[in-house]
Amino acid sequence: MNNIRHLNKLMVFAAVAQKGSFTQAAQLLGITKSAASQHIRQLESAMGIRVLNRSTRGVSLTALGEKLLLRCQLLEDHVEQVFAEITNASGDPQGRFAVTFPHSLEMGVVLPALEQLCNEYPRLEPVLIASDNTLDLIANQLDVALHVGALPDSGYRAIPVGTMTEIFLRHAVILKPAHHTANTGRFTTPPMDCHVLASN
Repeated sequence: MNNIRHLNKLMVFAAVAQKGSFTQAAQLLGITKSAASQHIRQLESAMGIRVLNRSTRGVSLTALGEKLLLRCQLLEDHVEQVFAEITNASGDPQGRFAVTFPHSLEMGVVLPALEQLCNEYPRLEPVLIASDNTLDLIANQLDVALHVGALPDSGYRAIPVGTMTEIFLRHAVILKPAHHTANTGRFTTPPMDCHVLASN
């Protein structure tokens, strides 16, 4: 049975039970008194029990209602815990952090930046994948990919982080002679944009 659809009704019940009043519970939840009453009727109908005793003086819990309230309070505690954990995590990154990058960026770019990042956020657990192939972030469970050059078509967010305008090489044989700057030992390449791809 898909009982998750009754979650909102349970929260209304908890508010009514704790306040001892439909009016006060409705004010707390930002709904009308009639809407709160309807939620309780639907909850009782779905569960096949009575959870509240109603009178002109207010409402009180039945024996089963008292048991249900304890469970609802546990649900409320879990909800508060979830929000607290996620809120804290957003301000203090922690856990697995997987990043892929081409080999050419490993020593001069990635490792220094990662060292600084881990010093600032020591609870991060970096996973590094050096690859000159374009890896799919979702399929490979990656958080970030560093990409040099023209971006392939994709649905990921891309953030430019810099531009590479020259590369120093030890072996000139891999470049055409026209790329060599005389008497300097420097080989230049057309500017290449460097981007970060993020999976979220």
